[in-house]
Amino acid sequence: MNTRKLRFLAVIIGLGACLNAVAGGRGAAPWVGISFEGVRCNGQNPGNFGPYDYTLDKERLPVVEKAHFTPETEALIGGGAGQYPSGGIDYTLTVIPNHHRALNSAIRLHFQLALRTGRIDPNEGLRSPAECYLQRAVHYAPRDAISHMLYGVMLHRSSRMNEALVEYRIAMELAPRAPAIEYNYALALADMGQYADAKQIATKLYDGGYPLPGLKRKLKAAGSWE
Repeated sequence: MNTRKLRFLAVIIGLGACLNAVAGGRGAAPWVGISFEGVRCNGQNPGNFGPYDYTLDKERLPVVEKAHFTPETEALIGGGAGQYPSGGIDYTLTVIPNHHRALNSAIRLHFQLALRTGRIDPNEGLRSPAECYLQRAVHYAPRDAISHMLYGVMLHRSSRMNEALVEYRIAMELAPRAPAIEYNYALALADMGQYADAKQIATKLYDGGYPLPGLKRKLKAAGSWE
C-alpha cells in the first residue's frame, strides 16, 4: 500500500483517538480564505437548517447523514440524494462545516478527480475546492483538532509543506495525545527531509504500538531507520 493511501488510513484510524480531545464552536459559518488557485472561497450557505458542529450537535448528524452522507457517498461510489457523491458531500459540509468524515471524503474526491485523465462531468466535482471547505471548517470550529489535521493532510498532499506543518502543529496543541496527528506530522517532516525529527516521533509511535508502517518504510528508504 502506498504512502498516499496510508495517510488517509492514518486519518481514519485516528478519529476515535482524537474525538475526546477536540472542541468545536457554534455560530456563523462564513466562507473564508483563498483557494489554491488564488480565487476567493465561496459556496452555499445552510439557510435555516444549520450550521451545526460535528463535535457538539450529535443529534443533528443522523438527519443529514441518512439522506445525504450515505456509506456510498463516503466511499465515493455513489450519491445519497443524487447520482454523484459530490452533491451529498457538499450538502453535508454546508450544514455541518466540520463534519470530519465528509471533509475526508472531500479531500479524497479532489485527488481522485485530479488523477483522472478522461472527461469529468461537472457534477462530479464539488461546488467549491476542497481546501475551501477545510478553511471554512477550521474557521467555524477553531478548536477542532481533527479539522486542523485534515486541512494539514490537504496541504501536505498539495505540496504546501510549510502550511501543512502549521496545521499539524495546531492540531497537536489541541490534541496532544493523538497518534494519528503525530503520524501525519512526522510524514510531512520526512517528506521535507527532516529525518531526525521524524524518526524521534516515529520511535515513540511504534514503541506505543502504532500500526501503520508507512512512516517507518519512508525512514528506512532514506537510511534513517535501523
